[in-house]
Amino acid sequence: MPPQDDVVKARLKALEEVLKIVEYEKPKIIGLGSGSTISLLIDRIANLGLNNLSFVCSSIGSSLRLSSYGFKVLSLESVDQVDLYVDSADEVDPNLDMVKGGGGCLTLEKILAYNSSMRIFVVDYGKLVDRLCLRRPIPLDVIPQAISMVCRKLRSVGFRPEVRLTDRGKFGPLISDIGGVLVDLYIDGGVDNPGKLDMMLKSIPGIVETGLFIGYADLLVVGYPDKVIFKRGKT
Repeated sequence: MPPQDDVVKARLKALEEVLKIVEYEKPKIIGLGSGSTISLLIDRIANLGLNNLSFVCSSIGSSLRLSSYGFKVLSLESVDQVDLYVDSADEVDPNLDMVKGGGGCLTLEKILAYNSSMRIFVVDYGKLVDRLCLRRPIPLDVIPQAISMVCRKLRSVGFRPEVRLTDRGKFGPLISDIGGVLVDLYIDGGVDNPGKLDMMLKSIPGIVETGLFIGYADLLVVGYPDKVIFKRGKT
């Protein structure tokens, strides 16, 4: 893994380019994901004084951070279209397919991304991988009542499902922003065909959504300590 100082420098360089796009596009409504990179982006937007922007968020954390700066935050159910969506990712492969959901907001993130006119994902260079799931599991959002059956089915096809547990404040499974149980799916050797796997997983009753984001990146902004690279998704 890259040194932490280099990671921070890389993310900040990438975010500066994202801010330029935001200022150029002048979106009326911006959708935001969650996580440390998005928190940094919110801080930078606040520093620029772009108070005329409206936001809709995938997580309570992002909404609270925006509200603390005085930004207008819309409820997801009040919005039917998003002009620009910005998010990060846990892993990105050469086809720009991604694993997301380390923060537990994968379902709402995917809903926002799907309904956005333009989707930008920003990562540091350490998130680039040759194959998904070699280092990170695939998060799954699972209906609580189906958790035992879903995990049994996943084990029967050779996967290793692990219910994600809280690490402080409350004992038991970690609950997603839509009230599901988060399950981390480990796959030995990584994933050969992420799109096929995504469809297979969602065919299992009880799995609401997966952390596989296939074909969602219109633009990937990759930060390095000394440069930024842009990768465009397939149209």
